[in-house]
Amino acid sequence: MTAGCHCEELSFDYSDEAISYFKTRLLRHRYVRIWFLAMTNIYKMIKAIIFDLGNVLIGFDHRIAVNRILARTDKSARDIYDFFFDSPLTQNFEKGLISPEDFFRQVKSELDLRINYEEFLPVWNEIFFRKPEMEEFIQSLDAGIRLVLLSNVNRLHYEYLEKNFSCALTLFDKVMPSYVTGSIKPERRIYELALKETEAQIDEVVYVDDRADLIEAARSYGINSARFTGVENLKREFDNLGIPFIKEATFNLRSPNQISRRCEEPSLDMSVTKQSRI
Repeated sequence: MTAGCHCEELSFDYSDEAISYFKTRLLRHRYVRIWFLAMTNIYKMIKAIIFDLGNVLIGFDHRIAVNRILARTDKSARDIYDFFFDSPLTQNFEKGLISPEDFFRQVKSELDLRINYEEFLPVWNEIFFRKPEMEEFIQSLDAGIRLVLLSNVNRLHYEYLEKNFSCALTLFDKVMPSYVTGSIKPERRIYELALKETEAQIDEVVYVDDRADLIEAARSYGINSARFTGVENLKREFDNLGIPFIKEATFNLRSPNQISRRCEEPSLDMSVTKQSRI
């Protein structure tokens, strides 16, 4: 015991002014905010993220295929687009219910295409392009978060992506193309299958998609969701959800092989998208 010690019991100011100061000043710092959320049990730790593929991880533009095939048919751009990408036939193809060859035969017949199967493949497949800023962001996520990629995608497109964009796909712990699952979003079953692959509880999972209707579907099934409109916005969404595993460093590689496996996308003539407005 020290003589002459005039110690006073510590006290904390819980006044409205103090709480307001804490919220407006200290909570501007990410890691203080994450700690505060954890201590007050506002959120449960996020352990897995389900990402959409098209226009989130990898960009695409259906108009590229439409404009390339205009010279092979007398149909309008709108007729081609609607049949290619918004028809029961395409949905069945994305569910894996018909083969690529059967899909082509029905497309050729419906659109009166003057084209053979081998000529059709590059027209159908070469619509994708890289989103390097998204690849970097996903690499910056801590390896403690399980990543699942969930996509409405047919067999031809997926096999093309595996060949030409494999470095982006390998960032994920599990990839789930719809044609393998037999279901497509927004059907409940495909979300349930994805949740099972996260190996986490539903309130420990976040779903990311660029389509508002698919975000709404996920939320209706009880899944925390963030709509993708860009990388910077997604960072803010993740902060608001209290995801604590994001590193400040540009790269926190999820696989040691990825450092030399940056995507080199195939040549893509984007000018074809300007030939018509669909």
